Amino acid sequence: MNNPVYVGIENEFQLMEDCREIDFTDDTWNELISLYNNPYFEKEETCMRNRVGSSIYVDSEVLEIATHPVRVEPGFVQKAADSLYLARKELVDFVNPQHWRPIEYYRLIGYSMHWNISNVVRQANPYDILKRLAIPYSLFALNPLSCGINIRRKDENSEA
Repeated sequence: MNNPVYVGIENEFQLMEDCREIDFTDDTWNELISLYNNPYFEKEETCMRNRVGSSIYVDSEVLEIATHPVRVEPGFVQKAADSLYLARKELVDFVNPQHWRPIEYYRLIGYSMHWNISNVVRQANPYDILKRLAIPYSLFALNPLSCGINIRRKDENSEA
């Protein structure tokens, strides 16, 4: 595949405290972002890009991470897995600042994860890309980091 294709991973989480799900509000976001000790780049009201290049954001009241894009080439699955690991670690640090809540702390439960595939020059057939990614994708999905993973195709006519 000599057409540049990139993948990024999004992972959604439930935020739990004492076995109950917490509704993620603007107040929760503002409290956590004010206590976050690591450098970050604020992009929107409820979205920020952190020091490892991933994003932490709230999407429809759900806490979510997105990794930076990784070019599809030999060894990309390990790079994508490493990126996801770092993104999740940043999220854990984000919801559990060390100086805050010393006894009680938030837990995260991942429940939805998908890849975003970017066909930069749009010359490759999307189904050919998916076919070529089937084995690396399966290997990536069958590891301890996975928590339910699927590929979905964006409608070419949609704005999102």
